[in-house]
Amino acid sequence: MIIRAVRSFFSYVGGVIIILTEGFKNFHRIPKSYRLILNQILSMGISSLPIVVLVSVFAGMVTCFQAAFQTKAYVPELYVGMSVAKAVMIELGPMLTGLVVAGRVSSSIAAELGTMKV
Repeated sequence: MIIRAVRSFFSYVGGVIIILTEGFKNFHRIPKSYRLILNQILSMGISSLPIVVLVSVFAGMVTCFQAAFQTKAYVPELYVGMSVAKAVMIELGPMLTGLVVAGRVSSSIAAELGTMKV
């Protein structure tokens, strides 16, 4: 069991080292238009934060209200908020973030492609 864990760890570290060496080996092929890359990172990633926060807040509120309504006979309302917060952070948070960012980015790319001339 310990040998398997050690082997798995070194296999992971070896994979990371291989990926890093391949990346640095091809470093000269990176395009010189860093401004365009940073602009796309800004428009796709950082600009998506407000809508992600908004969707997460409303999903958390709805989940909290529903959980409080469903468990009011069994669990004191004092404990509902903390359990829902953990559930939303662990389960719903990454999924909602991924869905919202994927939807926003894909619609942004589709709109950008739609405005191009052929």
